[in-house]
Amino acid sequence: MERNHGGLVEHPDWRRHLAPVAFVAAGTAVGASAGAVYAASSPTPVEAGPHQATVELNSTGMYKIDFGMIGNITMPSDQGPVGAELDILDVPAEDTTAEPFDYEHLATQYKQLFANPDHVFGRMQESVVNQVEQGASKGAALGLVLAMSGLIAVKTMSTEKQQALRTLLVPEGPHPALRKVIATGGLMGICALLVAPDIPNASADSPSEPVAAFAGTPFEGATVHGLYLRSIIDEVAPEVIDFIEDTDGFYEQAETNFEDAFNERSSLEKDETRSRVMIISDVHCNIGMSRVYGAVAQKFAADAVIDAGDATMSGTPVEEECIANEADALGDTPRFINLGNHDSPQVTGEQARNHNFMVADGTVQEFAGFTILGASDPRRSRFGAPDIQPNDSRIAEQGQTIRDIACASEPDIVVIHDPNAGEPTAEAHCATLTISGHVHEQAEPVVYEDGLGNANYHFVQGTTGGAKEDSLVLGALNDPAVLSVFEFDEDNQPLGRYDITVNPDSSVEISSFKPMPR
Repeated sequence: MERNHGGLVEHPDWRRHLAPVAFVAAGTAVGASAGAVYAASSPTPVEAGPHQATVELNSTGMYKIDFGMIGNITMPSDQGPVGAELDILDVPAEDTTAEPFDYEHLATQYKQLFANPDHVFGRMQESVVNQVEQGASKGAALGLVLAMSGLIAVKTMSTEKQQALRTLLVPEGPHPALRKVIATGGLMGICALLVAPDIPNASADSPSEPVAAFAGTPFEGATVHGLYLRSIIDEVAPEVIDFIEDTDGFYEQAETNFEDAFNERSSLEKDETRSRVMIISDVHCNIGMSRVYGAVAQKFAADAVIDAGDATMSGTPVEEECIANEADALGDTPRFINLGNHDSPQVTGEQARNHNFMVADGTVQEFAGFTILGASDPRRSRFGAPDIQPNDSRIAEQGQTIRDIACASEPDIVVIHDPNAGEPTAEAHCATLTISGHVHEQAEPVVYEDGLGNANYHFVQGTTGGAKEDSLVLGALNDPAVLSVFEFDEDNQPLGRYDITVNPDSSVEISSFKPMPR
């Protein structure tokens, strides 16, 4: 309640404290807004096919892929008036200095770029959104600091200086409350104009008809500007589109064949007293197979997925498409990956974590109700480079290290890429199930008895990408691809598995249930 003392009105405590609180809140909001706008208008590094690139938001309602001097491609955005411009830069030096230079690998990445523009544009938007969120957070912090500093500075002023400052910022008007609203709004507007540059518009281009060759593809409706780029696309697009259609048709048929085979067998329905874990390995960036193993995870109602490594070909930044594609196919299913010799612990590991994989780190981790231990392959292989030596001493050292950790903790599952690094743990009876990959050949589990009636197993998963030595898994399969679904009891003991094999003719075989050997 207000009290009058000699013509002066004394406001209640809450009203006396409201102004500084509002000032601090306004300063924080101004900082967050300015930081967000500034971040949105700043180039964000991304990868596009084999190239490094940057992306910026624009207000044209168009996506634009700018190849520099040779031209650009534009297509309508699905985000209303908000578009984005992708500036294609050079291929990273690390991708052009390998000996021998792997042109085939780069060609694969180009085809992945044009076959999956939704992933490219999705990553563009995700990168910008992340940058905007970080900019807003930093701007809010800066605004809060400045507002608090301003309040402290004002509080230390004399009464006369405070009155003079109030008169300057809040001019006389028809109503005190309205004056304060106008002053605060004006202050926020001035701050935004000072801090945030305009969001750029895409540069104007001469009108162009949509490219006929893009009809029926993810780039349908796109236009190409630049005679050189247009001639390249006119020449190459039919071949790429035929490749895309053939590849999509193959894996679409394989997915249908799997679902038909599954639906014909009621015995494949899940027993709710058991848990199921799908095992894949050595996918080697076969993005077509993702629709098949995604369907397997869904139909078998997998509780978790384990990737035993070599998800990529060289572990480079531009191979994020391989990890993103796998993550999309698996949806919300918990997933664990143990990086192989063709992956990079730094690059592929970060990509996997960004796509919600639990990544093996040399410690025992809690995963989907299991305790699991894994460690990245200590070797590093790139497609096109000389093969690694199979008797590398680092594998023997890793095997001993993992065995010691497992024997001290006795995890349910050990995942280690090279079978030679997994054998010591299995032989020491220190994990119920050890899983490996790497050799591209499926093998029946090897059983190890401890003399007390207990058994543990070492299982080597075949290649889920249909990979052959020294060749890319590009297009339809040339060799069978295999994955497995293990069943466990309530004590996390493995009971057996189903093997799912996709053949080069797109036919799919689902094995009968294979109990664990004893």
